[in-house]
Formats: sequence, C-alpha cells, structure tokens
Amino acid sequence: MTRFRITARTTLIRFSAIIMISVLYITNVCAQEVRITADSFPYRFGKGWKYLLEDSVVFSTQTYNDSTWKPAKINIPLHDSEYKDFNGIVWFRLTFTTDSGLVKERLVLMLNHSGASEVYLDGVLLMNYGVIKTRDSTEYFDPNSTPIALPALNEGKHVLAIRYANYNAQWNSRWLDTDNAGFSGSIGRADESMATTIESAAVFISVYVVMVGIFIVLAFLHFCLWMFYKQDRSNLYFSIFAGCFALFFVCCFAVFVTNNVNINLYSNYLMEPLMALVFVALCVVVREIFAQKEKVFVSIIMVLFIVSIVLKIANSGIANLLIIVVILCVALYSIIFIFLGVRKGIPGSKILGAGILLGLLVATLILGNVQINGSSTIGQVLLGLLLLSTLSIPGSMSLYLSWNYSRINRDLRGQLEQVKTLSERTIEQEQEKLKLISSQNEMLEQKVEERTFQLQTEKKKSDTLLLNILPEEVAEELKNTGSAEAKQYNHVSVLFTDFVNFTGLSERMTPTELVQEIHRSFTAFDAIIDKHGLEKIKTIGDAYMAVCGLPNEVPDHAQRVIKAALDIRNYMEHSGSTFQIRMGIHTGAVVAGIVGVKKYAYDIWGDTVNTA
Repeated sequence: MTRFRITARTTLIRFSAIIMISVLYITNVCAQEVRITADSFPYRFGKGWKYLLEDSVVFSTQTYNDSTWKPAKINIPLHDSEYKDFNGIVWFRLTFTTDSGLVKERLVLMLNHSGASEVYLDGVLLMNYGVIKTRDSTEYFDPNSTPIALPALNEGKHVLAIRYANYNAQWNSRWLDTDNAGFSGSIGRADESMATTIESAAVFISVYVVMVGIFIVLAFLHFCLWMFYKQDRSNLYFSIFAGCFALFFVCCFAVFVTNNVNINLYSNYLMEPLMALVFVALCVVVREIFAQKEKVFVSIIMVLFIVSIVLKIANSGIANLLIIVVILCVALYSIIFIFLGVRKGIPGSKILGAGILLGLLVATLILGNVQINGSSTIGQVLLGLLLLSTLSIPGSMSLYLSWNYSRINRDLRGQLEQVKTLSERTIEQEQEKLKLISSQNEMLEQKVEERTFQLQTEKKKSDTLLLNILPEEVAEELKNTGSAEAKQYNHVSVLFTDFVNFTGLSERMTPTELVQEIHRSFTAFDAIIDKHGLEKIKTIGDAYMAVCGLPNEVPDHAQRVIKAALDIRNYMEHSGSTFQIRMGIHTGAVVAGIVGVKKYAYDIWGDTVNTA
C-alpha cells in the first residue's frame, strides 16, 4: 500500500510547493455491509465503525452488545459536534463477517495515528501502540503503517476493537492545526502488504535522502560563492532558498520514517512555513537578478509572510489562505519579471525562465490530475517526472548564477589587464616628466640672479600650491633643495578606485553633469582620506589613488586604508550617485617621488601600486 496521509494541509502543500511527493494517506471506504472477502483486499477502514466515549475492557469481547453505540468516524474530526470535546479515551468497534476463502489467508493490520492504542480481535489483545495510562503518563506512538500479523480468521462474524487515547487532541488542534485526532488503517494480505511497504519505503526514503543531499550541496556551494564575491547577493538568497528546500524534505523524511508523534506533528506543522519561505527567497532571487530597483513588492511579500507566520502561530483560520496568497503572488511575480528579462535580452534569463516554467508546468499537470502511487510502475515514472520538474527550478537558477559568476570573473580579469597596461604607460609618462624637471632646473639656475625678485613672488605662490598637491615634508624638501628625492617605503597600503562603465555612462551625460558628478564624488573622497590620515596621490579621469604610510610611517596603515575604503563604499551607496565604484587595495613596498616641473605631481610606483 502507498504510505501517504491526505489532510487539508497536504492539499495546500501539494498545490503551493509543487513538489509534495510524500504525504501519507489512507482513504475511507463506504460500504453498506462490512463483509471482508478474498477479493476485498486491501480493505481500508471506512464505514461500519461504532464508538463510545467510555472505558472498559469488556468492550473488546465478541459477545458484547454495542447496539447503543453511535456510528463513528475513526479519524475523529474535532470540528464535528460529536467529537468537539474529545480529549481522552474512546473505544471503537468494527463487526465484520468473513467467508471460507479467508481461512488460509495470512492477513496483516496497518494503522496510523497520533495517540496511543490497544488493538483487540475477538477479545484477544493483538498489539499495544504506546502505553495508555493517565493524562500525564500516557506514551504516544505512531505505528506509521507497520504491519501487524492477524491470527487465522474462521468463516463467520468477528469483532475488531480498538481502545484509543489522545489527551492532546484539543491542544494539537489549537496550536498545531491538526483537526483529525483519531486513526486510519487497513487490512491486507501479508505478502502483498509487506512487499508494497518495503518497496514504497525504499522509493520514498531514497527520494528524500537524494533531495536533501542535493539541496544541502546547492545551499553550501552558493553560500561559498557569495562569501568569495559578496557584491553579488543573489548567491546568498539562492543559498537560503535551497536551504529551506532541504529543511522541507527533512520534515518529509521525518514524517515518513518516525514513530515519534511529536516529531510527526511538528514536522507536518513546519512544512507550510518552510515552503512559503522557499517562495519568498525565490522572489528575492528574481528581484536581485532582474529588477534590483524594485523593492516595494518584495517588501509587501515579506510583510505578508511574517503576518501569515504570526497568524499560524496564533492558529488563525486565515493563516493558510494568506500563505496561499503569498505563494501565488510570488509565482506570478517571478513569471512576469522572467518574461520581461527575456524580452529585454538580459543574459541568462532564458535559462532561468525555461527551468522555472518547465517545473511549474510539469508539476501542475501531474499533481492536478493524478494520485502518485509509489508502489506502481506508472506512479514511480510520474514520481520521477515530478522530481525532475522540482529540480528544474533550483537547477536552472544554480546554472544561471554559476554562469553569471564566471562572467564576472572574466570581466574582472580583463579590467585588471587594462589597469596593468595603464600603470605601465603612467610610469613611462612619469619618467619623461622627471627628465623635463631636470632640464627646467638647469635653466632656472642660470637665470636665478636676474629674476630674484620675481622668484621670491613666485615662491610664495608655489609654496601655497605645493602644500595643496604635495605632502608637507616633501613640499619643505622641495622648497629647501629645489627638488624632492625619490624614496623607498617598505610598509605602505595603496588604495585605487574607479567607476564601473564610466565611458558608457559619460556618453549619456552632458559635460557639465559629468564634471559635477566626478567633482562631488572626489571632493567627498578627499574628506574621507583626510579623516583617516591618507595621502592623495592623483586622479586620472575617473580613477582615484591614495596611500597611507608615507612620507611618515604609521604602524596601522592597512587598517586606515580599509576604513577609508569602507567609508567611500558607504558614501557611494547612500549618496544617490549615478556611478558604481570598484576599489583595489594592496600593501607592500613602493617608491615615491615628484614628477614634472609644471603642475607638480607626487607619485608612487612599484608592484604594490600595480596590484592595487
């Protein structure tokens, strides 16, 4: 038999999560007369039961007269008036007849419940599931469809009596949204039932273990990708998405294999919030990839999710409805933005869109039209298709994020090559400037006597300018000696920044807007480096270079540069600037000196600069 349980919750989960593969169920069969023959197996418990809310061992005997007992619903729906106050012990009896064809049959009984029970056949105790005692000492046990061997049944009338206890029924109904507090079960042939049970267990345990393993690996892998490149937060959100999926399948696995009632109930209870959280994470991933500026809808979804969780904890009747609304809104949101991404030609959108749409389509078709039977060939084929459709969503997302991560790395390598080339050209230019300074110094020495007064006036101007473009110590050296000697500094930290896609953005701005934007940003950068004791070296176009540890050595140069970089990053994130910034930092040795004789430039060179 298939080990699924059908409840109101599982219908919700199957619709919303698309991947509800494993919910235990046993259907009730309605019959006018309870008669069990060789052709009626498996016989699933349905009509014919009677109950009494009292307790006496005499109720189990075959000769006991139960004509005054009421017809029973063995799953004990607490919303029905006859069971609304149930919170203790109840007896159930089923009187049935068998024919001569069952004399040689080996039969088994299978039960599922969240309480404790004693099973009697014709007054003989067959099995205890749990221990029925007082309210505080009763031990609960879920048989989870474990087969019980029945003694040989003679032709004629028999009585199956079950003493059932569930003192937690009302509490479970109120806080764990479990309205059915009774049991379900069936009688079947031993060989068929055992084979089906073993086959179903092997199939579904394998499915759960594989799915948990896959989603844990995906969550860990993309969390590591986010740790290596934190600017791309889509990997973090996908890691949360996959982690919630893994927890969901852990709950499914626990429900399937455990006999512990509390684990079973709480696992069922957690399935809906976990699945809703999966869809919220999916919504954030889609927004991060396709619509980073759109935040209102995602904020609304998160608020609705939090409200639904609060209502569920409070056992509100609209909590499940609100969870459905969240899931449907996220699904619609994802489909719309993926479609827009495909239309706009966003790289990788077709990969992600195809995976999500395929998963939604196949799972909807399967879950909307058929019941999955894990013990049949067709059911296993459908189960395999459902698993593939389930994996197509996270699989396509993982494929897209991995492709995007490799693309970013390629772009960064290309930009580093450009920076290296630019640094080499800058060094050549600075060498030419040094030669020019040397030539100009010789000319100045020849005319110094003729232009003493003019030089004194110009000296005052140059002093002011030097303090603006050179470190004070270097400026003093230049004033006193007429030149500044290049020096080796072994312990400095270099900060290098530029703007992402500066050329493309500048083509869409007027010259005035471009200059104002750069001036505003660099002015803020100047204030930040002064705050942390850095020396501004130069700007080239959209590039900005600063250093800490020269001309005066400081022991915490690296910390100062990092703090300055973090302040620059925070400024760019909150200033509303059109540009996005990239920053490189490196620590090591540099050579520092002055280049040029006009518009003095104090510059630094070395592998440390190139690496930054």
